[in-house]
Amino acid sequence: MRGDAGDRLRRKELRKLLPTNKDDLVAVEALVRLGYPAVQPLLHDLLKWIRVESWSVAKPIADFLVIIGPALAPEVGRVLASRDDLWKSAVLKNIVTDWPTDAIRQLSPQLFMIATNGQSWGADLLALRLLARHSVGDPEWISGWLEFKRNHHNARLAEIADILRLMGGGAA
Repeated sequence: MRGDAGDRLRRKELRKLLPTNKDDLVAVEALVRLGYPAVQPLLHDLLKWIRVESWSVAKPIADFLVIIGPALAPEVGRVLASRDDLWKSAVLKNIVTDWPTDAIRQLSPQLFMIATNGQSWGADLLALRLLARHSVGDPEWISGWLEFKRNHHNARLAEIADILRLMGGGAA
């Protein structure tokens, strides 16, 4: 019980160091100086700041989290299990992309679910790329989903071209 209260207090104090806004690079620099594992209680909070890649704090936080690597797997798993597709995409693209195969295997249940989502801000293709690159899962299943997505997107592109023609803009 004592340890839990101490952990909560320590986390509460650390949370004061989090950025106060999307441009708070001073806070990011201070957290990076603290380093890992000192910032471990804040990993989930830090992942929230990379959700919008145009924010000033997103890149330096992502760069710091990349250094931590697969130790982030539990927190990344929480993000991948969330309903926030933009966040999933940012985490897959900026954090997980160069992880080793064993770490990708740990995330494979979430990656398989994301791969089947068609409205995912590109997280579906990032998940399929990770699964394929690390030979996780059935290659025929991955190929089947890629072909399905190609057909879907080709049909959408044809629809876009048709609408442009209707508007007199010609084919794109």
